[in-house]
Amino acid sequence: MSKLFLGLLIFVIASSCHGNDEESHELKLYRKLFRLKRKEHIAVVQKLLLVDGIEKQASFIQLSMNQIIKTIEESQATLSSHKYKAGKTFPVENSARDALSLILENTSLFTDLIVRFPKLGRYFFQQNRMKWLRVMEPAIKTCNATGVYEGDHQMILFALQHELGIGEKDINYINPFLEESISQVPLTAEERQKLYKEEKKAKKKLNSKQRTGPRLSKHTEL
Repeated sequence: MSKLFLGLLIFVIASSCHGNDEESHELKLYRKLFRLKRKEHIAVVQKLLLVDGIEKQASFIQLSMNQIIKTIEESQATLSSHKYKAGKTFPVENSARDALSLILENTSLFTDLIVRFPKLGRYFFQQNRMKWLRVMEPAIKTCNATGVYEGDHQMILFALQHELGIGEKDINYINPFLEESISQVPLTAEERQKLYKEEKKAKKKLNSKQRTGPRLSKHTEL
């Protein structure tokens, strides 16, 4: 979470009144700052869409997803050390506030990558399925419990659960970016070598046919 985000959060909470009004005001602040962060996420995605070359795009997505998982995992550990359980109330300690905000922000960014780049996102997820699920399942629960994700933002968690196969599946769920995606799943060295051999064999066979020319079958039908 940026220093500006945390600074604004501390300032407003410190100047707010106590009791239930503080809780309500705190939730509204988290939602407001979360919406600002979402604009930054969309800008990042738009730039990524313009990256020239599948290799560069895949490298950035893989690096980003790994970093997001690491950040969320560390943030969850911080909240656990403060014995904080997500709900309509928010942590008091600055480090815990920071950790909660990082979970809220990074969960949505992870969704952007796996939903908007479905072939690459799913590919990297399947490679790390067990570990990433252990991190993302509690992250989704935390985001749901805080109440920060509301309205259209609730669709972020809905889409993420379906992409990761968490919970009951809605038969009407469709990822609109799946068919539009032109990304290709990166091949392993073995797969590239196999593809090269197959293409070489097919090319050799084609050249042989071109040299001999077409021939009539011995059993021509009239």
